[in-house]
Amino acid sequence: MDEVPTKMNRRRDRGYSVVTLVVEFCEEYGLLERYCSIENIEHYRGHPDEAATWAKKVFACEGAKQEWLDKLQLLMAGGNSLREHVPYGRARGEEVEVNGRTIYFKSQVEVKFAGMLEALRQAGAIVTWEYEPKDFWFEGIRRGTCSYRPDFCVVWAQNREEIWYETKTPGNLTQKDVTKYRRMAQHYPAVKLVLVLSRAPSDGHSKSAVRQRIMTDKASRYLHHVTCLSDWKI
Repeated sequence: MDEVPTKMNRRRDRGYSVVTLVVEFCEEYGLLERYCSIENIEHYRGHPDEAATWAKKVFACEGAKQEWLDKLQLLMAGGNSLREHVPYGRARGEEVEVNGRTIYFKSQVEVKFAGMLEALRQAGAIVTWEYEPKDFWFEGIRRGTCSYRPDFCVVWAQNREEIWYETKTPGNLTQKDVTKYRRMAQHYPAVKLVLVLSRAPSDGHSKSAVRQRIMTDKASRYLHHVTCLSDWKI
């Protein structure tokens, strides 16, 4: 991890991006067991020329909606990352220049956290940090969430400790996220994963506030710890 990845090389190759697209499709429609064996995933990650043909066959067999076909077309038109083209829900993404490189972040929480990390790197507290450098695959999982990509990997100067970070707003924390954290803890117990919230969960009595606290509590059971952006002092 010698450098911050650029916008165009976050996904290592086109085949890797196409495989990720197929996995996301199959996760949404409960088709992981049918198409996404570990053998298939590893094969098509290593054979990008075959990955697009595989994706087209999967989409054709399952009658995929046009939005999935559009995503595939964008990838094969030359983009190396879906996130350069496809908006993610209500999150407001942004291209940011960081240390001479352009990185596309999915949300403003990620933008703020990246700015803090870069300031800490320049101050010498951090050796290096990367944005979404790796997927963790959950061996043996055939249904639901079979992989997870944390937002940031940070190597701290003190003891050269490597810690992974996920950024979220409390209102966007879901049961699917909790499942990812639980499976990370089960499959990669040595990996330290920290959840960084944009703010503390609401302490009110509304359904939303109660849900935020419940989901945060569930998530914390499987994480190294939970923190907020306001806890980070630069």
